[in-house]
Amino acid sequence: MAKNIFRDFEVKKLSGDMVLTLEKTFEPKTTTEVVEAAPVPEGPTLEDLKNEAEEFKRQWELEKEQLIADAHREADEIIENAKKDRF
Repeated sequence: MAKNIFRDFEVKKLSGDMVLTLEKTFEPKTTTEVVEAAPVPEGPTLEDLKNEAEEFKRQWELEKEQLIADAHREADEIIENAKKDRF
């Protein structure tokens, strides 16, 4: 339990102010931060990637049209062969 009552011989009177030293200082720390230059990206730029995507899209549309045309042609051949065999 903490002692709340002190006797005269247990207390020493000070004439001046008493300053306690703190272990932690509350001053802001000054650190020197090294600012690194942003690395220059290597490789294709955004414009190059957009152009590549557009070219891929165009190629896919052409290939899709070709596949659809081939499918229609094959379907017509199957129908013609079925008509010839039946009659």
